[in-house]
Amino acid sequence: VNWASLVGSGGSEGYRLDYSTSSSFTTFSSSMTSDVAVTTLTATGLSPYTTYYFRVGGLNYNNVPNFAASISSCARTHVPSKTKPIAIWTAKRIR
Repeated sequence: VNWASLVGSGGSEGYRLDYSTSSSFTTFSSSMTSDVAVTTLTATGLSPYTTYYFRVGGLNYNNVPNFAASISSCARTHVPSKTKPIAIWTAKRIR
């Protein structure tokens, strides 16, 4: 999943990506980085033909995410080589 960087905004200490088969994120897996310049995190272990929900949050100084939005997508068994499934949105400034 890709997003616009918050470098220079002074409000984020990194990012966390959550992904789940539940839109309410009652159970989920996560990937995170403390590098605010990183704009891609990977969701691993996805099952084919399953709908997943994704949310990315900017982390504050206590590593607590502020989620800007959530999206959903269906995982495929094969992605054509010239196609890159991505999600892009602009996050709010986090303080």
